[in-house]
Amino acid sequence: MRGARQNVTMSDVPVPVDEMTEFVIEQLLGTKDGARPIPYRMALNWGGRPALEVVLALSLAAQAVEAALGSARDREVAQEAWQIAALVAVDVHMVQVSGGPALVLARDLLGHWRKVDGFFLPAGAPPAAGQ
Repeated sequence: MRGARQNVTMSDVPVPVDEMTEFVIEQLLGTKDGARPIPYRMALNWGGRPALEVVLALSLAAQAVEAALGSARDREVAQEAWQIAALVAVDVHMVQVSGGPALVLARDLLGHWRKVDGFFLPAGAPPAAGQ
């Protein structure tokens, strides 16, 4: 059924995405930072991976937290991860339509965030060269 949400298991995804998803879950549940800093950290750690893998890992982690955990905080964490995944997907699209490569890499997002939209940058992150 088109548009239906499918259950994807970790065995269905490539190994780097598996590692990325585990990282996201650890960050979501093991820190009090929330989901907002996670894409930046992922872009630093997996800069050579396709940026949509960041979106996929965030989505898989949100799904896993929703499915496995049931507290109100866990539901909030999962919802925030879904929202952050959507925002990163928008950034991937913006990089593509603004003359970026067809295959946007995670490191390309760093440049976009430094030049155009600093939402995911941590406080004190260096600006793009020439700014």
